[in-house]
Amino acid sequence: WKIMRPTISTGSIRTMVGKFKIPDKPAELALWFFILISKLPFWFLYRISDGLYLLFFYLVRYRRKVVEENLVACFPEISLAEIRRIEKEFYRHLCDVMVETLKLLSITPEELRLRIRHENPGFADGIISKGGSYVAMATHMGNWEWLLAGNALYLDGKIDAVYKPLHNPFFDRLMSFIRTRFGCYPVASDQVLRQQIARKKIPKGIVQFYRDRSMSTQLIITIILIFISFFSELFN
Repeated sequence: WKIMRPTISTGSIRTMVGKFKIPDKPAELALWFFILISKLPFWFLYRISDGLYLLFFYLVRYRRKVVEENLVACFPEISLAEIRRIEKEFYRHLCDVMVETLKLLSITPEELRLRIRHENPGFADGIISKGGSYVAMATHMGNWEWLLAGNALYLDGKIDAVYKPLHNPFFDRLMSFIRTRFGCYPVASDQVLRQQIARKKIPKGIVQFYRDRSMSTQLIITIILIFISFFSELFN
């Protein structure tokens, strides 16, 4: 409890709101709401997650048909009862990820380090210390936003994150703000080539993205990054 409970600081909240480009008053109030929610202790956030699970699974029935069809297609050999059990666990996990991601608005570096552990830190250090960079591919398992934040924290912000922009401008800006809190540099998937050419070369660090539905997109982006890196070194 003593480790998990954050310290609420009005000054720090105002600083965070000031850094966020707020288009109107409702957006400002929404941001204040999310930041204050993120200040709650973990045990309380997980109770909120339990409530969201009941809302999404039983009342709103958010994408229930799509999830069930995907599970049946992936596991045709298991019973419908087992499908339903996995479906419930998925929604519980999804709601946990939602509140944990909001927590990134105010979590301290010390708290994040307690929850993200690098098992082979020498691998990244060895490449980056020689002026190199590498591409990291991951799937949407566990909490991918915490993984990104933990990598950015460990590498002192030397990380680019390729992402797909959200349709809602407010939430797209909110997620970009969360991802940049520890120094990560988010790059929209349709802007990778333009951004890297504008910056002359691949930054020394990691280019990380999560796209477990389409490997072709990952392959294309990886090839682009390799070519940019090669030609930037050639002409430098």
